[in-house]
Amino acid sequence: MSGEQTPVLNRPTPVSQSIFQQTYGGSLACCQIMLVFYGLSVLQSYLYFIRYEKDRIYLRLLVLVLFCLSTVHSIFVCHTVWHYLVFSYTDVALLTDGEWSVYAATTVGVVTCFLVQCFFARTLYQLLKGRWRLIITTVMIVLILAQLGFGITLSYKLFQIWQLYLLKEAVYISMIPLFCVRMAADAVTATTLCVALYETTTDFRSSVKLIKMLIMYAVNRFVLTTVVVAVQTIVLIVRPGEIWAMVLEFITVHIYVNSLLATLNARDHLRHIGTGSSMAIESRVPTGRSALVFRSGPIGRFDDTLDESSGATTTEHVHVDLLRSLDRPGGRDRSFELGDLDKKIKASETADNSDRLV
Repeated sequence: MSGEQTPVLNRPTPVSQSIFQQTYGGSLACCQIMLVFYGLSVLQSYLYFIRYEKDRIYLRLLVLVLFCLSTVHSIFVCHTVWHYLVFSYTDVALLTDGEWSVYAATTVGVVTCFLVQCFFARTLYQLLKGRWRLIITTVMIVLILAQLGFGITLSYKLFQIWQLYLLKEAVYISMIPLFCVRMAADAVTATTLCVALYETTTDFRSSVKLIKMLIMYAVNRFVLTTVVVAVQTIVLIVRPGEIWAMVLEFITVHIYVNSLLATLNARDHLRHIGTGSSMAIESRVPTGRSALVFRSGPIGRFDDTLDESSGATTTEHVHVDLLRSLDRPGGRDRSFELGDLDKKIKASETADNSDRLV
C-alpha cells in the first residue's frame, strides 16, 4: 500500500543506546544551556559598552577580549555537537573518535577562566590593606597559576589522547586537580570579600544597605560556579569515564564571564544605593581661618570657584559617594567645625572600600 511507511532499522553503532544518551545527549543539553548564558553575556557586554564609555581602556579591552573568547568557545561547542550528532549519522565511527573543536573549546575555556580569576584577584588587592593584602594576593596568584598550569596540561593531554573512550586517563592527572584549584580560588575570593565587607563599620543606613548588598553580590558571584564545578569533580572522582560530566565545562566558562560582566554592570545600581550617605563638603578659606562644613545633598560635581568679591575666598564642593574618599591634601592642618566627624569619616571609608570592590 502506498500509505504504508517502511520501518527504519536500528543502525549498528560502536556505543550502546544508553551510553549514547548519557554522553552525547548530555553534550546537547549542556550546549543548549551554554547558549542561554552566552546570550546573557552578549546582552551584558552590550550594556557595558553603552553605559561605561569612560572606563579605563584596559577594563574595556578585557571585556572585549572575554566577549570574543566566549564567542569562539560557543562556536567550537556548537561545532562539536553538530559533528557528533549530525555528521555521525552517516559515519558512526565518528562517535568514538576525537574532534579538534571540543579540545580547542577546552583550551579557550581555560584561558577565559584565567582572565576572570585575574580580575577578581586584582579586586582583592585593591580592597585589602596591610599584611592581609600580601597574604591573600600571594595565595590567589599561586592558585591562579596552578589553575593555568593544570589547564594547559589538560589541553595537551586531550590532544595527545584524542580517542574519546581514553579520555579518562586525563581525569586524575589534570582535570580533577584543575577543578579543585578553581573551587579553592573561588572560595578564597568569596570569603575574603565577605569578611572585608562585614568588618566595614558605618552608621549610615544607606551604607549599611550597600554593605549588605555587596556581600550578597560577592556570595552569589561564586555560588553557581562552585556548585557546578563541585558536581563535576564529585562525578569524575566516582565515575571517571563519564563524558557528560566533562562537558559541564561548556557551561562553567560562560558562568564565569557573566559573573565578571554582572560585577561591572552593577556599579550604577550600587552607586544609587549609596547616594543616601553622600555628603557635600564645603571648605571656606576667608581671612586666615579655616572651616569645613558637612551638608547632605544630591550628587554634585567637583566645583572649584573663586569668590571675586573678597579675592581670597575659595569654595570647594566635593561630593563624597562610592567613588570619592574624605582624604584631601592639607586636611590635617585645618580646624574642623562639625558634628559627628568620626561617623562621617567611617562612612567615607566605607564608600572607599565599596569603590575598590566594584
